[in-house]
Amino acid sequence: MMLPGFHLCSASTILPDNLEDDLDKYVRECAHDTNVNRRYHCVLKKRKLAEMKQGLTYALGIRSGPRRNISISQAHLKQLLLREGFTEDGQYVDGHVHQGDAFILPVQQNPYFFPENEFRTYVDIRNPHGNKIKEAVLNFYVSGITPKHGVAKYQVNLYRFIDDEEIDLEPFESYKRVKETWKSDFWDTIEITDLVKDWDREPSKNYGMMIKIETNGVPKQEEIDPIERESEEMAMYLQVRTFPLAARPRRLVGGNANCTDTMNPDEAGCCLYDFAVDFNSFGWYWVLAPKAYNAYYCTGMCKTGPGHGSTHYDMFVDFLKQRKRCCTPHHLQSMKVIYLDNSDTIQIRDIEQMAVSNCMCV
Repeated sequence: MMLPGFHLCSASTILPDNLEDDLDKYVRECAHDTNVNRRYHCVLKKRKLAEMKQGLTYALGIRSGPRRNISISQAHLKQLLLREGFTEDGQYVDGHVHQGDAFILPVQQNPYFFPENEFRTYVDIRNPHGNKIKEAVLNFYVSGITPKHGVAKYQVNLYRFIDDEEIDLEPFESYKRVKETWKSDFWDTIEITDLVKDWDREPSKNYGMMIKIETNGVPKQEEIDPIERESEEMAMYLQVRTFPLAARPRRLVGGNANCTDTMNPDEAGCCLYDFAVDFNSFGWYWVLAPKAYNAYYCTGMCKTGPGHGSTHYDMFVDFLKQRKRCCTPHHLQSMKVIYLDNSDTIQIRDIEQMAVSNCMCV
């Protein structure tokens, strides 16, 4: 889906009346700037921001107001952000982003609706978008394995419950781990894609699973179970991807903006400008990452005749509503967004056309 607001000079023909009516308000809000060119760009940015907000809420399917009820701990969230190419606080790392759709599901230990078993791990498989599952990774916290010479060696075994009480005696997955670490507590992951696909196809067969760790070939005793099952901060969670993983990260925008908002748009011609979007600044705390990004925008005259522009308002209205040629994005790029949906589930979506790369006259 294309988000409105990037094709500014033609967008006014399809915008709701409330956005058209806001033009005068934007002009009043920008009137404090004594530089006519900055006032012009101030109005454009306010208009563009309103369009972007409306388009993004529609693209993400957000129907309710801002929420802060995150289903996983802050420790889990930081780990997720780092793995998805962001910093711990949801910012970009060197301008690089990854693309893709995914969602996070909390894991229940010894759920009340099954006969009691303290080692039963259960995930309610919900596929919000109905997309084909490509990968499912279980994240769990290991505690109490003492490394020798900076190396921790252990084996992870996964067993499937075949009904309410009975468990398959043979593990369906078994992995030997050799982990370089000096710590006795650390996060680990294990892929359970096939199992999750089975549960997604036939939810009635989802009785949960059991994850056990062995060290030196001898199972750990129950009282020293090395897997953290009780802590809220270190609780297990499942990350499900519903897209082919991108082979490599790429730049959000290949270069810098060509022009600055102090330039006269008549003289600068069709040009690319910076446009910083800070989600927290307008109360969208449900956007977990990126907290902010540069969307860029295109504006400027396309040299179809004599220039216009007695006041910044006249120039703005003339540009948006009367020009026959339009300065518009030539290429737009998609962007990964991590957010809380209407049910407070963490979603990872790749939203198309979130940032402008370059401009052209059409």
